[in-house]
Amino acid sequence: MTAACTIGEMVDMITTSLPGVDAETATEGSGAPEVAWGDRFIYYDPERILEGTEKFPFATIVIKDFPGWNEASDLNRDGVFRLNLGVAKATFDDLFPTGAVADYTALDKLLPHPVYAKNH
Repeated sequence: MTAACTIGEMVDMITTSLPGVDAETATEGSGAPEVAWGDRFIYYDPERILEGTEKFPFATIVIKDFPGWNEASDLNRDGVFRLNLGVAKATFDDLFPTGAVADYTALDKLLPHPVYAKNH
């Protein structure tokens, strides 16, 4: 059994293996809302020209639950985070058949997003 990776290792793996990809950590100084502070946003921007709403992440790493809105993953456990990846609708449908039930607290499993799954 292999040991789980850290958030830093996950970000390094993604950004070093995919050319043109960068990651940013949401902070007060970056202008991110407080609820997102500490989360990582991963972008494809090989020319480093995207700004504002043009800079839309294809992946995020979320480090905590948002009380009253997104608590299904129980991310407030020590060392637990969720990597969210955007995929095409057809890919989503292949991975997650309609009606499938997910345990969002499971570790090291590919799962639909607990809130956004309905949007594919």
